[in-house]
Amino acid sequence: MARNRQRRTWNWNSGSPRVLLECAPHDSPDIIAEVIRRDGYEVAVCTGPDREHPCDLLEHGSCALVGDADVVVNLLGSQTGNEIGRQVAAARRPPPLVLEVRPRNEAEFDGVPGVGAVKITKRVSKTDLLASIREALGRGSQRPPMWGDGCP
Repeated sequence: MARNRQRRTWNWNSGSPRVLLECAPHDSPDIIAEVIRRDGYEVAVCTGPDREHPCDLLEHGSCALVGDADVVVNLLGSQTGNEIGRQVAAARRPPPLVLEVRPRNEAEFDGVPGVGAVKITKRVSKTDLLASIREALGRGSQRPPMWGDGCP
């Protein structure tokens, strides 16, 4: 399983939107990533932090994969995953975020800073996942330009 530990940046050649999939190893991230790729996206997989591989975002406040993603799909579904979701949303220029929540915990993320995350509930279907990515990308394109973007 590719953890993107040896390369902390995107190999982006196609010009397709970049989706960072944050998904625990036991949830088959490679299969989910392939579903997303087949819909025309570039995909990088992060299986979350462990003892050997800390999370750059939690440890240092930034992550190149998050920073260059067009959308982040957080399916970690854990307390650490929730904190990563908050850190993604709190970034200076947060990428659109798709956040998997358990139905009883959905209100917990109403106060996440930045543009509201697209929330999908546990037991995500292929159709719901791809629709949430498209929705998040649509929300991201509605942001106003920021200084330094080259906009007049």
